[in-house]
Amino acid sequence: MKNTKTLFAALLLTGLALNGTAFAQDAMTQDALTAGAYCHTKFPAIEARTLTNDQPVVKNAGTGDLVDFYGPCDENPAGADQVQEQRLEAQFRKQIGNE
Repeated sequence: MKNTKTLFAALLLTGLALNGTAFAQDAMTQDALTAGAYCHTKFPAIEARTLTNDQPVVKNAGTGDLVDFYGPCDENPAGADQVQEQRLEAQFRKQIGNE
């Protein structure tokens, strides 16, 4: 019985240590997967009406429309790469909705 309690406590502490970042979710979170290489980032999506503008605007974090991004740690939420990705996503959704 004592071994079972010890094992349970060890598993619980290990699980909390591994998943500690899952409890802290804000509009912009970033977890480094490998130092200086890639990160897991969540940031607000770009407003659809501004995807074709020179100055794209990100949505309010309170909307809950977040981009779950895995890539370079210096990714700009309103940068050219994100504009292109979100345009493609919008086109895909439009095509699926029209079938």
